[in-house]
Amino acid sequence: MLKCHTVSRTHDHGSDHYPIETVIDMEPKLVEEIEKPFNFAKTNWKFLETKLKGYLPALIDPEHASPTDLDQFATQIVTALQRAISETTPRKKPCPHSKRWWNNELAEMRKSTNRRRNIYGRTRNERDGQEWRNKRDEYKHAIKRAKETVWKQFVDEADERTIWMVKKYIDTKPAPYYIPAINDAMSNDEKATEFTTTFFPPPPPANLSDIESRTYPEPV
Repeated sequence: MLKCHTVSRTHDHGSDHYPIETVIDMEPKLVEEIEKPFNFAKTNWKFLETKLKGYLPALIDPEHASPTDLDQFATQIVTALQRAISETTPRKKPCPHSKRWWNNELAEMRKSTNRRRNIYGRTRNERDGQEWRNKRDEYKHAIKRAKETVWKQFVDEADERTIWMVKKYIDTKPAPYYIPAINDAMSNDEKATEFTTTFFPPPPPANLSDIESRTYPEPV
C-alpha cells in the first residue's frame, strides 16, 4: 500500500463522508529465499578435514608479507572453510514441529520402538509386548535426557540477550500433562464420569400442568 488517506478538498459530492483514496502497488516483488543454516550435528568431520587439507592455501612468510598479502591469505582461508563446510554439511530443514533437542539417536529409537509395537500388535505375544514396553520406556528416558542436556547447554551459553529467554522459560508455568483429581476421582473412567455429570446433566422433568384439561381432536 503506497497511500491511503481521506480526500477532503477534491471530489466533494456534498456528502458528510470524505472519500478515501487508496493507492496500491500491484507490481510483483521478487523475494530471495533465505538460505537455511547448516546442520553441524550431521557434519562429516573426517571428510571436512580431508577437504580442508586440499582447499587451504599454503602458509606465507609473515616477516616478508605485505598487508595486501595478509588480506588475500585471510580471504583464501575463509573461502576454503566455506567451501569445505558446504560440501560436507547438509542444510537444516526446519518444520513447525521441529525440536531443538531432537537428534538422530532419538529418531532411530523411535523407529525401533514402533517396529516392536507393530510386532506385538500382530502376534499378541506377551514376550513381544514386554520387549515393546521396555523399548518404549528406554525411548522416553532418552527424550528426557536429551531435553535436559540441551537445556543445560542453552543456560551455560546464555549471553546478555538470551539470558532473558532463559528467564521467560523459567517463569512460564508448564502445561500439565495429566488431569488432576476431580472430586476424589482418580482413574480416567471416574474423571470421565465427573465431566459427563457436570457438562451433560439430566434434563429437568417436563411441566405437564398446562395440559391436564386440554381437549385433543380425534387422531387421524
